[in-house]
Amino acid sequence: MTKDNPQQTALNFGKQIDEIRQGLAYVESHISIGRSTNLTDLNIHAEDFVGGILNILYDFKLVNTNISSGNFPCIDLIDTSRRIGVQVTSEKGSSKISSTIDCVNQNKLTSAIDVLKIFTLKPKQNKYSISKSCPGIKFDWLEDIIDFNDIMESVVHLGNDEKLTQLHSYIVSFTTIFTNYSTRIPTLYLPRQEANPSWLSFSSRSTKLVGRDNELKALENFLESEKQFSWWLVTGRAGTGKSRLALELCNLYEKQGWNVGFLQRSTTVFDWSRFKPTKNTLVIVDYVVGRAREVSDLILELSYANNTSTAIRILLLERDSQSWWSNFIREDSWSENAEMMNSKYPYPDLALNSLAKADMLEMLKELNVINQPDESKRSDDKFLEWMNRPNIGGRPLYVMLFSKFPNVDEPNELLRTVLKREAGKRRERIQESLLKKHENLLFLATIVGGILGEETGFEKLDKAINSGLLPQLSEIDFDNYFSLLEVYNESTAIPGITPDLLGELHVLDCLSLKDFRGAPFRQLLELAYKIQPDDVIAFIVRCYFDFHDHPSFKMLVNPSLDTTENRVTKAKLVAQFACFQNVLFDKFLQAEIDGITVIGDSNIQESELNKWVALSEYNYACSLMFPKVPSIILAISGMDGEHRASEAERRLRAVVSRVEENSSIRFMALLNLGTLLDNNEAIDIYTEVIESNFSDDETRACALNNRAYIYQGREDYFAAIKDREHVLTLSNTSSDRRFVALFGCGESHFLLGMFDKVIQDMTTIIESSDIIPIDKICALVCRSVGYYFKGEVQASSLEDLQLAVQKLIRFVTHEDLQSKLLDALSLKDWDKSIQLVQDDEKAPDKDAIELLRTIYPFVIALSSNNDNFQDRGRWDELRKMIISKASRLRVHNPNIAM
Repeated sequence: MTKDNPQQTALNFGKQIDEIRQGLAYVESHISIGRSTNLTDLNIHAEDFVGGILNILYDFKLVNTNISSGNFPCIDLIDTSRRIGVQVTSEKGSSKISSTIDCVNQNKLTSAIDVLKIFTLKPKQNKYSISKSCPGIKFDWLEDIIDFNDIMESVVHLGNDEKLTQLHSYIVSFTTIFTNYSTRIPTLYLPRQEANPSWLSFSSRSTKLVGRDNELKALENFLESEKQFSWWLVTGRAGTGKSRLALELCNLYEKQGWNVGFLQRSTTVFDWSRFKPTKNTLVIVDYVVGRAREVSDLILELSYANNTSTAIRILLLERDSQSWWSNFIREDSWSENAEMMNSKYPYPDLALNSLAKADMLEMLKELNVINQPDESKRSDDKFLEWMNRPNIGGRPLYVMLFSKFPNVDEPNELLRTVLKREAGKRRERIQESLLKKHENLLFLATIVGGILGEETGFEKLDKAINSGLLPQLSEIDFDNYFSLLEVYNESTAIPGITPDLLGELHVLDCLSLKDFRGAPFRQLLELAYKIQPDDVIAFIVRCYFDFHDHPSFKMLVNPSLDTTENRVTKAKLVAQFACFQNVLFDKFLQAEIDGITVIGDSNIQESELNKWVALSEYNYACSLMFPKVPSIILAISGMDGEHRASEAERRLRAVVSRVEENSSIRFMALLNLGTLLDNNEAIDIYTEVIESNFSDDETRACALNNRAYIYQGREDYFAAIKDREHVLTLSNTSSDRRFVALFGCGESHFLLGMFDKVIQDMTTIIESSDIIPIDKICALVCRSVGYYFKGEVQASSLEDLQLAVQKLIRFVTHEDLQSKLLDALSLKDWDKSIQLVQDDEKAPDKDAIELLRTIYPFVIALSSNNDNFQDRGRWDELRKMIISKASRLRVHNPNIAM
């Protein structure tokens, strides 16, 4: 296979500049047409368009003030970190500039910005007559009035191929919205089976898909679900067949007319918010770790838009949901987190586990026909015993490896056998004088998950190429290079060794080489950190789970820290380490967290570095507060609750002092810190968050709910109700916050004996369209209690409890049991109902069954006028118990249809 020489990209320099010029001219002329035809929505698009250009060219972080958390009249874009405000206008006269300055002064924007810039969408004047000024804010019309001609002047003198390529892609993508919304699709890649496939590549489909019928059916249900847009996560260890399963799904639905495929890693500029496909679309995103925030942006944009007539499904593939999850799910923003969870497919992540014994044997039999291995020393029983070792875990990859080399016992040696075999092929086919350079290139490509090529323009490889460390691009034997690796795909210009386990072990073994043999690889490790840092982080995270005890692993995680970029990359990596399940017991991980805080303290002026250092400490504090391991293990290890609370408090205080006042991570730290402190200190912290000009509605709502909880504990019920009613007035807060506020109001009203108000609060929850079903069940039960205390027992109270039972049965996933419970409900056979829920063996349905078991006696009591349930204390206990037990169902099954 021949690959175009990437050096040809230099020839595109002039073409890219010409297309940028054409794009800007098109936008400028179309804006004039838009004004005359009153296309008012065009102005919003123009603001975003201009903001994106300025961000790329000048490294600004401008956001549209319409979506910013603050209130900034007179300006359309703001960079809060650099305190720059930009107004985007199609009026270019002096009077417009003067009115803008007046507006800035009247609204006292000196508290928000230090610099004002005005971007005119039409060519600016040669001279302006402006007598007004804005004290405290820098504005000079000679420098700070900008138009598209100024942009082109900057582009021509850019001298940065990467920025030029990024800007070109951005303008070509964005300008389509000014005529009609884009129906284009992102570049999706669908591997095709070739005549001589690589035997270990998932795309080779060297055997039929075995043992994944249930998982494939679950994925089909996901695609066929009702929502227009939703996403889901498939997890599994390396080698469990995640990519192969996704490929099978793609092939199945491509035949049904869907647009399907894997999202290319080079697809970094695409306006997903304007994406309106003409047919159903399935996008597979493999390896989320290295691009968690990017994928999160994608999902948020599609979720906010959610206005297509066709289905859009995003399927994520990853090892687990540990290190990358908090960044991906936007735990630093309550509102964005709520939006992400609302668009998630409402079932637990799809986990790929070990193959069943019969499936392993079936797969092995099929592979043996293909591979014709030497006679194995293992019987079927011995093979199954070997496959079920913990470090092998019944994974399909090891069935494939066993079929090829049946008598190699130790898993890592089995992988090395494959690596040695492939290295031998390279020695045979690649010219000896170029072999070492090719080996270096393969190492580099493996550690970054494939060199992206045209996205970087290869310019960052020049020094290594010129020094002889890497081959000249013209020297690469592309035909042999690609034929020795997985089937070539367009997502990377130069791929590395796959599957992951082989690539990881290859890199670690190379770094283990002593003296001069390992020196080039250590140089290339530093280069990898420079060219694709996020991909290196993803590689290291995978290595930790697969080979953390390899002697070279620590070398992998310790790049030179002589540049800001490397320090930031290191901090990003440690922020992921801090989320690992075993972080509380792994001394290596704890040392990494302590080490990065020292680096942050030594470079306190580097704001980007310290943002990630703060996130590392915040993640570790959350691991201490909400450990993901059984309490018995915590007790044995000496990590008791008091010790963890003290250390978490110390870390959270460090976060608060490390970052800027307007940082979202600071507010998250404050909210968590409040839960660790005494009530007086906590109230002070929550009040600070509530009164801050930088808090968004969701953050403020959380603080109000937390403060109300303290007031209620002090029996200051009216103060608690006031805070909760304040939450209900906030326009940009989630249904979760509103539910907490309404339910809390109901609790305070109950404790005040205001049962009419309790019924009113619970009715509002029940009638809200966006509050999730399990919360409505809680409200039904609590409204039933309200009716009971009000004296409306037989009618309203019993009716609500029966309705709660009916809806709760929907959470029983065991189909046979659900059917029997519904039959008993229809007959009002309560004795039968109680008998059905006495079985504790229904593990998947345990939470729902426990709730039913709690409610049924009260239904029976109301139905039979049982005097034993006249005690109000028992009804109050029901209310408290239902709140406690429902919380677990709320987490695991948030959106089961009602």
